[in-house]
Amino acid sequence: MTRITYSPQNLTLAIRGHAEYAEAGKDIVCASVSILGMTIAQFAGKLKDEGLANPEIIVEKGDLYIDINPNTYTDYEDVLWVVDNMCAGFELLAQQY
Repeated sequence: MTRITYSPQNLTLAIRGHAEYAEAGKDIVCASVSILGMTIAQFAGKLKDEGLANPEIIVEKGDLYIDINPNTYTDYEDVLWVVDNMCAGFELLAQQY
């Protein structure tokens, strides 16, 4: 089972495990979770490139951890809006599968 832990207060996201919807390599739910998580990781990397955040991103087999760590409160509010909307995809997956 995939466990997703998102903290809007800290702007952290942890994804662990496999969805087990289908066998590895053919699991559309796992692929969907992975692409949503990696999209947030890429967003965090772009924030770093623009000097708006100092993210910590850890990618390991079956696990993803992201701590966005925005530089200012204004950056936090803007980043929160984007990440909250991206995380809505996890809710949609949970409802559908």
